Amino acid sequence: MDRVLDITRILPEECIGRIISATSPPDACRLSLVSRVFRSAATSNLMWERFLPPEYEQIISEAVSTSSLPLSTLPKKDLFFHLCDNPILIGNGNMSFAMEKLYGKKCYMLAAREIAIIWGEDPHHWKWIPSVESPFSPKSRFSEVAYLVDVRYLDLQGKIESKMLSKYDVRSVLRPHSRDSVLWL
Repeated sequence: MDRVLDITRILPEECIGRIISATSPPDACRLSLVSRVFRSAATSNLMWERFLPPEYEQIISEAVSTSSLPLSTLPKKDLFFHLCDNPILIGNGNMSFAMEKLYGKKCYMLAAREIAIIWGEDPHHWKWIPSVESPFSPKSRFSEVAYLVDVRYLDLQGKIESKMLSKYDVRSVLRPHSRDSVLWL
């Protein structure tokens, strides 16, 4: 009769947690279904803290309060998924921070007011609309949006400290007002 090796009896829970933290957040959730030991390791604060960025405490301390939920008191797994599903406004409210669910990458978004836009203050070219009055759906997370009225070319300049970003992945996103809009990038 073959003997089956039960690694949960040999490896300490902390070691199993370290192994699980080398996977991805979805894998950690799946592995929590394997056994009680895996569940305990896969839900520990120590393990989920490894999926959060090293500076997560500083980031959430800069949050502009939009929720009654004190983020610093959440278990690390709950904090991770909260940041995936609920971007937080940070600094002066013109930048948001979120986590990407699949790999735990950091996602920053700049408000239009943080971007230098050619003719941005000229009402013939741009309208600044309070987010609550915006025709866009869903509403912007920022207090106002820039609506392009008329322009011959688009020149946008924004700055973000590269040390804030996750390695190897930087993307820019522009959202046209309608499907008929054309963006040349």
